[in-house]
Amino acid sequence: MKIDISPAVEALSLTHEICYNTQEEQDSTYTLLDNSSHRSSESRGNCRFTRGFMNGYIIHTHPNTSKAYPSSEDILSTVRHSGVNISFIVTTIGVWELSYKDAFYIDSKQNRAIMKKINDSVSRPLYDAGIKRKLTKTVPKGINLDKLLDLIEEYKSNVISTLKKYNINNFVINFKHMSDIPDPSDYTVQASSVSPKSPLEKEKLYSPLLEKELKKTKKKKRTRRKQKRSRKKRKQKRSRRKLR
Repeated sequence: MKIDISPAVEALSLTHEICYNTQEEQDSTYTLLDNSSHRSSESRGNCRFTRGFMNGYIIHTHPNTSKAYPSSEDILSTVRHSGVNISFIVTTIGVWELSYKDAFYIDSKQNRAIMKKINDSVSRPLYDAGIKRKLTKTVPKGINLDKLLDLIEEYKSNVISTLKKYNINNFVINFKHMSDIPDPSDYTVQASSVSPKSPLEKEKLYSPLLEKELKKTKKKKRTRRKQKRSRKKRKQKRSRRKLR
């Protein structure tokens, strides 16, 4: 699978993220379609892809005003959204490929716990090595390329092990350094990132999970309403006793 990511590489000089959907051409390569109107806000400038605007392969940039590695939101959105086969993140140091080949529902409590773990400890070695905002070079000052790649391998391993602790298996995270991308217009996707399931097949996997969680949510709401009515009745009884 090949994608022309050259527009995303050129967009790294901008101060905000650029979002792209993809379009398959007749020669089976993919080109980018600017989808930046779907950013969450002009101020923060991060991408929020929505249903109806994804064909399975999405791309966004992390310019030098962002950290040059996936955020916890990037990782979890790949798990949560059945419409994403591969999420590509083009950064100043290289290209990240995130894919999830299964179906798993993450509730809000799990979501917060995973984000905290990734932000507080998993990503820390990369940040401490200089992979932070304002990085314009493909290798941070003070370390060489080999050290950078070692840190990235450690980061990838820790992301996967963190997700597995929450029973999120079959998550794939790949990275290709800029030095290994001689021609961004002819970018080759790493084979392990490619899911054998289409977005439609993944949607079928997610549907039973979402239906199950919807039932649980409705049950919780009914329970809360009953508890509220019960408290109200007790309060009314106490008020009547005081009036006697």
